[in-house]
Parts: sequence; structure tokens; C-alpha cells
Amino acid sequence: KGTFLNKKLQTIDLLAGKLLDTLKRFPLAIFSAYLFSTILITLSTLDYSQKEALLHYDMINKISFIAALGYFLFTTLRLISRNYLLIILGFVLLIAYYLYLPVDIRNLNRLKMEFPLIIFSLFLLIIAAPYINHSTSNIKFWNWAKHVIFSFILSGIFGFILFMGLRGGLYITEKLFVLEHTNRHIGVIGTFTIGIFGSYFFLSQLPKYPRLLTLKPYNNIENIFTKFILTPLFILYFIILYTYTAKIIFLGEWPNGTVSISILLFSALGILTYLFWTPLWNKNNEKYKNFFWWTILLQTFVLAIAIYFRVEPYGWTTSRYIIAVIGFWLSAISLYFIFNKKASYRAIFISLPILLMLALFSPFSATTIAQKSQQAKLMTLLSQESNLSEESNLSLKYNISSSIEYLYEEHGIDSLFPVIPQIVTSYQNQEEELDSNDCSPVAYGEFPSYATKQVGFKYIDHWQWVQYKNSLNSTEFKSSFITKSFIREEESNQNDDIEVKGYDWLLSFRYFDENDMYPTQCLPPEAKKSISKQTYIIETSQESITIKYKNHVLASIPIEEFITTIIRTPKKEDNDKSLQTYFEPIRFTTEEFTMYFNNSEIRVKLIFDNLELSQKDKLTHYRGQILIKKK
Repeated sequence: KGTFLNKKLQTIDLLAGKLLDTLKRFPLAIFSAYLFSTILITLSTLDYSQKEALLHYDMINKISFIAALGYFLFTTLRLISRNYLLIILGFVLLIAYYLYLPVDIRNLNRLKMEFPLIIFSLFLLIIAAPYINHSTSNIKFWNWAKHVIFSFILSGIFGFILFMGLRGGLYITEKLFVLEHTNRHIGVIGTFTIGIFGSYFFLSQLPKYPRLLTLKPYNNIENIFTKFILTPLFILYFIILYTYTAKIIFLGEWPNGTVSISILLFSALGILTYLFWTPLWNKNNEKYKNFFWWTILLQTFVLAIAIYFRVEPYGWTTSRYIIAVIGFWLSAISLYFIFNKKASYRAIFISLPILLMLALFSPFSATTIAQKSQQAKLMTLLSQESNLSEESNLSLKYNISSSIEYLYEEHGIDSLFPVIPQIVTSYQNQEEELDSNDCSPVAYGEFPSYATKQVGFKYIDHWQWVQYKNSLNSTEFKSSFITKSFIREEESNQNDDIEVKGYDWLLSFRYFDENDMYPTQCLPPEAKKSISKQTYIIETSQESITIKYKNHVLASIPIEEFITTIIRTPKKEDNDKSLQTYFEPIRFTTEEFTMYFNNSEIRVKLIFDNLELSQKDKLTHYRGQILIKKK
């Protein structure tokens, strides 16, 4: 018994020693991981309103983001050297990036690509770090690189097993003790397993002296993985892509957008397969070494053509620019390995991160190039504005819509000011007006919809455009699959004034099938002087519009019969399928779209702006203005 106990104590001592040793080697990396995890665990216990009420919430959210980067950055710097100047450099880089980011990063779309690319680049540098200042053979370098990759994968697998175990324990506890189920606990468990256990386990697997890592031959698992998983997958991708390339050449077809991602996946798989074969090369198979790089190099030409045929009509975007940069790197690294017999693996793991960082943060960054390209494209499209009145020119409308949306979502509303300054200024003024009067911005909608309306047409999103093209290209496509829309003719007329004489209150109303309620007090400028500051609440549904004043129901107006009459009113365009889509709606006059209601307490005039029906002719959305005269 004493011997068994001693062995257990020795095991515990070894584990404790391992943990302390890892903490001493990577103190800043572990601190970053714990800071990131602590913030996320804390925030996961709060609901939306509590987060918004939290003091400095945006700053805390931003710090968690920087801490996640700090884990990989400080690990990289520690593996390069113990020099304190590198630690200072790490803090300077993180502080600079913190100041570079806007205060609120929650809706910053570019981070969806920027953050993963930074993490990926830092991970590649972790692999290269011990050998940045020391040359070595490719087989020794790959021995270390393989160890890092497998350690990272293993930490993910063990973390997932721990997560599932803890999640199962929580589920059983909730069932046995009849506890209230909450998804917040799942977030806490997930953050713990990834941010604390996973990060610590990965660092603990990194040897203290990476360059002295023992060189071992592949075991059975590594042999099977290389020969019977990676290699067959590479051959499969090779057959698919080169068959498609042959189709392009012989049929004269141009590559589509999907081929770009396919080529990048094929290239990544090819490089990974090449690297895993490193200890297995011999005189019999060494002749195939350059085959990998030639196959990648030839596909970069197809990639270049595919990018050109996306950029020429649609301009540069951040993703297209990054793909182009990676394509350039693939061609350069392929030529390097083909013509340099002493090519070093370090070049792969150092050159790609450097190039990606330049693509993200240099004067010629993806953000800068994409913004300038889309601004120029939008200016060109708007110069054709006179063609917008043509019903057949939906392509121009869609391109303007997508260009405005891209600039707004990716670069912010300020990026549109050089192109459409009057529309941007008008929208911002209305937002300020809404904020000062406690009004809901939903009355005006998102900026892309607002901007296209000011230009002279209804906003067209990607899904609507695809549906329209399908309706033209497919004989089996039925118009019933297209969302139908009915609008008031004057809706697109900027000078359309609503007559408020005889009424003392003007409100906006809107309905979505989620049955949301929109209490609004947004009055047009001409009505504000004559209407007193009272509070009405409008509740909308598919069947009725209810008007409340101080929690007292003044009227519940049935609208089903009126709407049924509208959608069944025969129009001369009804047989034209192209005019029954969401973006080419059936138009009605203001008189046709107006409904009156009267009872003992209130007199009402409802003016609908639009109605929208689903594929099954279910009412999904409507909006308009309501004029009220209280008796």
C-alpha cells in the first residue's frame, strides 16, 4: 500500500512540476489565455441587457480580443528568445493593435477575416520561431513542426472530450435534481476547456529545448495518416481540379468563384502532404517531390484567371485581395522549391505570415485597396443612373445595391461619403433627429435600403437577385417561389407629402411575422409644429392594428379584408412574372392603399407603404403611416 501511495504522490508531483514549469516558461501567454477566458466566462453569465449596462463593456470586449492574440504572440516571442526586448515589443504590438481597432468591434465585419488570419500567421510563426535565427535540415525542422501541429490537434481533441464529459455531467445533474436548464453554463464550460485547459495543455507539450527534440522515425499512426489519408485525398483533389481545368480549356468556359477556394484547399493539402512525406523520401520516390509543386503552380494560373473575372466586373473586395495575395505566394513558393535544390522549409512558415500581415496592415492593405476599388465601381455605376428607370435593367440596380452594402458593412458609412455625400449626410441627420426624439431608427431602415431609395429604386439583395435569375433561366421555376410585394406608387417619390390636415397625430407602423411591436413617435417636419407631444403605442399583427393610449385600447382595426382586397385587385402587370418579385413590385396609388376607420373614441386614416407575401401567399410584412384624431 505504501509503494502504491508513493507512486501516486510521485505522479502528482510530476504533474505539478510540469504545470509550474510551463507557467515559468510561458507566463505572459498563460496570463493572456486566462484573461481571455475570465472575461468570456464572466460575460457568458450575463444577458444582453446586463452586458449593455456593464460599465466599459466595449473596452472589456476589446481587451478579450487582444488577450486571445496575446496568447499566440507571447508564445512565439518566447520560443524565439528570452530577450526582454521581445517582451516589450509584444506589448507594443498589442497596444498598437488595440488603439488601431475602433471602440466597438462587435459589428466590425472585417474582423471575420482579419482575426483568423492573424491567429493563423502567429501559429505558423510558433512553428518557425526556434529556427528563425538558426538554420537546420528540413527533416529536423519538420520533426519540430509536426510535433507542434500534433500537440495543437491533441489539445483540441482532449479539450473536446473534457467538454463533452462536463456537459454530460451538467445535463445529468439538471435532470436528476430538476434544475433549471440554461445555455450559459455551456458557454462557461466551453471557454474553460478551450481557454484554460486547451491552452495550458498545448504549451505543456512544447519541449524546453525545441532544437534538441529527438528525431524519431514515423510510427504506424503517422505512416497510415501520410500514406493512406493525406496522399489519397491529394490525388482525389488533383483529379477533380485538373478535370475541371481540362473542361475550361476544351469548352472555352471561364472559371467561376467556387474554383478559387477549391484551389486554395488543394494547395494547402498538397503542401501538407509534401511536408508529411519528408522522412519517407528515398531514391525510389524522390522524383515525385517536384510533382507537388508543379501541380500547385499550374493551378495558380487558373486562380489568377478566376480572380480576374471576379474583379473586372465587381471590383476588389477584402477576400478577393487576400486570395490574390495567397495565390501570388503559392506561385513564388512553388518556383522556389522547384528550382532551388536546397530550399528550406523555414521559407514556408516565415514568408506567408509576413505577406499576410503586409496584406492586412500596409499602405497597400486589403482594406485600403478594396475600399478604393468599390468606391470607384460605385461611382461608375451611379453614372448610369439614367438607366435605372428601365424595368429590364435589374442588373444595374443589383450591382449598385451590393456595392453600397459592401462599403457600408465592411468599411462603415463614412466610406460612402466621397461617393454619395448628400445621401450620407441626410441619413446621419435623420439618425440624430431620431435619437433626440427617442424614435426608433426602424422607421428609416438600414442605410443600403435608404440609399437606394434616394437614388430611385428599391434595394435588391443577393438572394432576390439569385431568385430572379433562376426565374429567367429555369423552365421549371415558378413565380410562386418568388416573394411578392405591393407598394404605394408615391413611396419612391421624395416629394410625396402626407396630408395631415384634420388629424392631430401622425405615427409610423410596421409588422414582421415575428410579431414585433414598434412604438414610434417619428413625425415628419411639417407635422411637428401642429401636433402635441403625446404617446401612442401601435401594436401590429397579421389580422389587426391596435392603437393604445396610456395602456387604454382606443381601437383594434381589422385589416385582413382590406389586404385581401388589395392583393386580389387585378392589375395589368399581373401576368408579367418579372414584375411580381420582391424588387419589382406591383404598384398601387395612395388612394388604393388608404384605409379609413372610425369609432366612438378615435378617427383613423391608415396609409400603407408596402405589403409583402411569402411563397405561400402569407402576409409577412407591411408598413405605413397612420393619422389619428382623438375625439
